[in-house]
Amino acid sequence: MHCSAGIGRTGTFLAIVYALAHVKTMQENPNLVGASPESSDHSSDSSVSSDMEYWHSIDRRLPKNISIMQIVLSLRKQRNKGMVQTEAQYRFIYRAVLDEMDAHHLLSDDVKRFMKEEEKSFRRSGL
Repeated sequence: MHCSAGIGRTGTFLAIVYALAHVKTMQENPNLVGASPESSDHSSDSSVSSDMEYWHSIDRRLPKNISIMQIVLSLRKQRNKGMVQTEAQYRFIYRAVLDEMDAHHLLSDDVKRFMKEEEKSFRRSGL
């Protein structure tokens, strides 16, 4: 699987696959569910803009073995620094992962509220 440069959409797809593998692990090991702020330290990634900080703030609310930012950073170390290039791609990753987690009752009420607010914002943006 790859797109023209093999980084943007491919990175998005790979990040989702990787994160959903972690969701499956959570289903099999319920003791892994719980917030873990230490797993979501983004200070080492200079590519996180202030716009993206909003999106990455949700990482601090996710269960301890899932950090979208860490997954993307890992992909960037393995392949290319451009893996996952746009806010829309990050939005798609978060929505796919959060929707799957919600389907399996793995989300806190805090994250569910975030999802509802995000959905309203997305609809207003007209994207």
